[in-house]
Amino acid sequence: MATEATSKTEPLSDAPAIAMNYLYQATAKALADAAANATAAQQSMNQIAESSTKMGVQLLKDLKPNLQADLNG
Repeated sequence: MATEATSKTEPLSDAPAIAMNYLYQATAKALADAAANATAAQQSMNQIAESSTKMGVQLLKDLKPNLQADLNG
């Protein structure tokens, strides 16, 4: 009987450590997911910035002949 009581209370003594383990694992997963999301968002913004810059440069190139004609005309 004494061994039965000991074996039943032993897992209870491990409960705080197990709970902290779950907390640390969940926190690590959340931080990893946040870092992955931040990386993906940054890559998307880089693509948007690059395409916006290309469009702006092209717009300026398209305006240049019209501006030159206006200055000469």
